[in-house]
Amino acid sequence: MPGQGLQPAPANYQCPYQRCCPHLQGLSTEFVFAEYQRSHDEHLEHWKARDELNELLEQMRDHMQELEAQNAELKAKLTALHRRQFKANRKPPTARAPESERPRKRGAPKGHPGWQRPKPAHIDRIRTVAAPEVCPHCNSTDLTPIGEIKEHLQEDIVLAPRPQVTCFKHHQAFCTNCRRPVIQPAEAEMLNCPIGPKTKALAVFFRYGMRVPYRKVQELFNVLFGMRFVPASAMGFDRAATRKGQPLEEKGVSHLDY
Repeated sequence: MPGQGLQPAPANYQCPYQRCCPHLQGLSTEFVFAEYQRSHDEHLEHWKARDELNELLEQMRDHMQELEAQNAELKAKLTALHRRQFKANRKPPTARAPESERPRKRGAPKGHPGWQRPKPAHIDRIRTVAAPEVCPHCNSTDLTPIGEIKEHLQEDIVLAPRPQVTCFKHHQAFCTNCRRPVIQPAEAEMLNCPIGPKTKALAVFFRYGMRVPYRKVQELFNVLFGMRFVPASAMGFDRAATRKGQPLEEKGVSHLDY
């Protein structure tokens, strides 16, 4: 009714959209409220990151000035060396220059082994290809099959663009100390998280290992795996990984396994 305030929810009311609210673009209400409470700390983190980037920018400017000075000095030396070649008292063209003054040939040194891609250690499948009936070079049809087999190894990736949904059915126990029912997480389960650990770990790798922006991370998961979430969720993955890795960082562990 107009003029009336918001009515409290009835007792024991369970909202059907608690885990996927249409007004929040499919986000969980618990996640949105938690992000709202952490917004102040994140704001301070952003200012701290801004100060660190400004300091890094000043260092890069000083380094760039040093490189510009070195570049100017090298240009001056190159100009002097170029002018020295056209002096009147230079050696006659027939004179052979010493080995140390000869220009270095392009490419790898003589006797240096060439680089080739290492062969795969295993073969997953074998496909037999019939002999051609038409020559691919001259289009001739006068071909005679021979018994020799030519093998060609090719590596490629296997994509499975389908998210896997798991329903965890928890048996509960009542805690007399907490005065409420409790559950325990299963293997590879993150309680109260609609997105699993593999997705979060890959999103963090895209963001920090590959330097991919949050919106591009969202697009990659949508296109490759059919996994839909908003860019704010990808940022939440980073915050969760930071909180869980803080104790390991204090102990000096360099490799984190989320």
